[in-house]
Amino acid sequence: MKGPYPDIQGGGSLILAWQVRNKRILVVGGGEVAAGRIVNVLNADAKVTVVSPRSGLNDEVAYRIDQKQVEYIDRKFEPSDLDGVDMVLTAVDDPEASSQIFKLCKEKRIPANIADVPPECDFYFGSVHRDGPLQIMVSTNGNGPKLANIVRRQIADGLPSNIGAAVTRVGILRRKLRKIAPAQEEGPKRMQWMSKVCEQWSLDELCEMTEEDMEELLGYYKPNTIPSLESIYRDLATLSPYEKTDFQLLANANEDFRQIWETNNHKLDFHDPETHKTLTKAILQEDFGLPIDLPDDRLCPPIPNRSNYVAWIQRLLDSTAPNLQGGYDPQRQVIGLDIGTGASAIYTLLSLRCRPNWTMCATDIDKKSFDYASRNLAINNMMTRVKLLQTLQDQPLIPLQYLAVEKLDFTICNPPFFLSHADMHASLEGEDRKRKPPAVCTGAEVEMVCEGGDLGFVTRIVNESLVLRDKVTWLHGSGLDKEMGRSLEFRRYASRERHRSYRRHRERIPTISHSLQIPHTNPKRSRHRHLTAKQPTNLPRSSLDMGSRKEVRGQYRRAKRLEPLVSSTHEKAPAISSQWW
Repeated sequence: MKGPYPDIQGGGSLILAWQVRNKRILVVGGGEVAAGRIVNVLNADAKVTVVSPRSGLNDEVAYRIDQKQVEYIDRKFEPSDLDGVDMVLTAVDDPEASSQIFKLCKEKRIPANIADVPPECDFYFGSVHRDGPLQIMVSTNGNGPKLANIVRRQIADGLPSNIGAAVTRVGILRRKLRKIAPAQEEGPKRMQWMSKVCEQWSLDELCEMTEEDMEELLGYYKPNTIPSLESIYRDLATLSPYEKTDFQLLANANEDFRQIWETNNHKLDFHDPETHKTLTKAILQEDFGLPIDLPDDRLCPPIPNRSNYVAWIQRLLDSTAPNLQGGYDPQRQVIGLDIGTGASAIYTLLSLRCRPNWTMCATDIDKKSFDYASRNLAINNMMTRVKLLQTLQDQPLIPLQYLAVEKLDFTICNPPFFLSHADMHASLEGEDRKRKPPAVCTGAEVEMVCEGGDLGFVTRIVNESLVLRDKVTWLHGSGLDKEMGRSLEFRRYASRERHRSYRRHRERIPTISHSLQIPHTNPKRSRHRHLTAKQPTNLPRSSLDMGSRKEVRGQYRRAKRLEPLVSSTHEKAPAISSQWW
């Protein structure tokens, strides 16, 4: 009858992974067996000394000696060779000499292995499979070395080809974990958490784990949970809203910004165009790996807020995926349109940087902006993922025909805000305000002014969407406040409107996402309640997600993290400034 605990089977060996790094190991002999022993201990980073007459060396042992991989003594063994030695391996054809060496080792308490003489061995060499840090040894305890090789090969053939790489990644993760939780009392929790990672993640996932994935995964150690790799990919694929910009850290990383930072005694003048441009370029370069070139007389975008806007669109698309799974799908192909991309092509660059399967279309009516945008996309090797089109004033804002694109997943734009040059000048100079705008605006009239202002611009987008209908999934536009939305009759498109704006001086600058494709859902059952829509009297089902932009208060470091628009089921548009700070 089988007992409650494992049965004891005598006659075995205690199989250990013996750490011999920097230990002195003596190998007596220079033949084929000695060559194998030398390889084994060198792979374990031991310091090896070989004692053998040169006439007894085979080619491999001679090679190790010539390459200075081992120390070499050209003679037969002498008892003094054991002085200071930590381990002895003999591989000679003289049984009497081997037995004598073993007796000397026993007297000095030096562990020894006498080749082909099992009774005179403190330990055996098994048949070993090696794949990176993974070592698997098969031992027959001296009964059949050849059979051990056969068993080892069969075991190795059944292992995944990437098992060694998986072990390597786990080792790196384990070392990182010990750094963030070094306390001795954390030991049991560390072991338990690492065990969960190995059990819940597949070998393929462990192999794919990057340094960035590890840092994200380690964030789950404290609550003692294990996220899926897919959820980590989803989190990393979405741009994180900026909390603040560490100007000192940025200065340490970027030489151009460092000069301005130190020249101005660690203060920034946001009314200085050169400071504004240098800061923008530094953030793009250091935080996103996107070098760009900007002209002095075109808009210089504030990166934190543009990044927040793109991040919001990412989450909106993820939550309205065709399969309605509500998560990031790295295989999903997405096509977007950047209307009025500008000289920086900022929305296109950020969208393509964070989502490898996205492609973009980008348009602009201004030749100078178009040329700079083309250059910036080329600098970042993104031209193959972009369709660029210089449009005319009277052409559609969503020119699918000219782009040779049948359908878009989203559009993105930051529309012109002013009706005229005088209107623009008055606003930029802060007329009729208690204070001037907190930062300089370098935008040209071609970028800032259009017929009808922001309302006229977004009205054109909405009107075109009614014609295109299912050819564009989400249309994004900024600049519509509550009254503007009413004037466009957005109430007819959605079951509810959410108007929550933040003031930038005395203005409200909301952002609207509009769709005619999202299916009608039951608000009590839907996982995505912000997709809820009603059937208007004379229009197809539709959905409206409205949010607003938050003032930057003059400095990057004051940009805040996104918060829910109304509740945890409604996501607000990002805090995003207008064309200037």
